[in-house]
Amino acid sequence: NFTNLGDTAGALGHLQRLLDLITRRLGVEPNSGSLLEGQAYTTKSFGEVLTARGDWTQALVRYDEALRLWQRLAETDPRNVRLASHLAYTLSNIGEALAEVGRIDDSFRHHRRAIARLTALSAMDPGNSMLRTWLARAYRKHGDSLVTSGRRVAAIGAVRAYTQALAIDEPIARGDPSDMDIRFALAADYSGLGAALSRTPPGSARASMVDARQHEQACMRLRQSRDVYLDMRAHKLSTPPLEKLLTKVLAEVRRCE
Repeated sequence: NFTNLGDTAGALGHLQRLLDLITRRLGVEPNSGSLLEGQAYTTKSFGEVLTARGDWTQALVRYDEALRLWQRLAETDPRNVRLASHLAYTLSNIGEALAEVGRIDDSFRHHRRAIARLTALSAMDPGNSMLRTWLARAYRKHGDSLVTSGRRVAAIGAVRAYTQALAIDEPIARGDPSDMDIRFALAADYSGLGAALSRTPPGSARASMVDARQHEQACMRLRQSRDVYLDMRAHKLSTPPLEKLLTKVLAEVRRCE
């Protein structure tokens, strides 16, 4: 995985070559469902690598393009849960990018649509672990966007979003503690919740929570995040993106001490 190794340029080059190949094949087989799906998935992946580079404007362009492709595919097979879930999660990606380029209200609308769709799909297929994982990510991305907005009152919604993500991720992590992806997600949930709690207006996160208790809750979640990241590093599971997040979390934890 180029992105996990920190080589986003290599990842983009690989994805562009793949897109070029798919485009050529579509010239011969324009109605191939597998090729169209590959085009949509690769375009979404392109956006995710641009996200990793912090190029939110271009990532948004790719996500919008991927969304149109998923919509086209879903219209041809409306009962296909896999296509519907890719469509829904792409809405979440768009919501994340919109927040980063300052389109906060549009971001919130996309996040709400993504969560509503993924919640409905999960109810239809409760044994689908991928859907549960994507729903947790959608909640976390919504929490991130709420925090990114800088609105103090939005921190209350962010606390709820991260708590919903944890309600899904913690049981999955207990079932498979060696899974790197779920541990990474859990650390992100903890750090997000800690950051949101630290920004919540006094008394509004929970009616009985005094400022000191709220601060301690925030610090506890940040320490949980730090511990997960450090354990992953100790087991040689670290990557450049993880190290970047660990640096950020360690700085937050130092403020607690």
